[in-house]
Amino acid sequence: MKYIRVTLSVAILILIVVLVALGHSHDAAKYLLTINVALFSLGACITWLIITLLFGRVYCSSACPMGTLQDIVAWAAKRLRHSGQGYYRFQPGDWRLRIIVLLLVVVSATGDSRTHDIALYSDPYSLITMANG
Repeated sequence: MKYIRVTLSVAILILIVVLVALGHSHDAAKYLLTINVALFSLGACITWLIITLLFGRVYCSSACPMGTLQDIVAWAAKRLRHSGQGYYRFQPGDWRLRIIVLLLVVVSATGDSRTHDIALYSDPYSLITMANG
């Protein structure tokens, strides 16, 4: 593991030195920023994974906007229901829907920009970002 880390660090250092030597210092700065953002994102994902393994679905019920929205809707539905009705009823999963969603994700991840829009408009984070700006 240490060998891979050191090799990667040396390769990045050589790339940055070459970019600066060739007069592309702006590209070197953008590259370093991209690496830092990617490493921060990876660190955040690993942190949430560890928290989830230790405490359960904490992310879905606290930090995820969709989880928070689902909690609000469930709370409102509970308040609006008549007292004689049950809160939730078990329904078996619809495997056709799961397969369709899986296919849409795979197509949007492997396709061109037109199929990428499928994932863009179905991802809650993308929708929030597009709505705000």
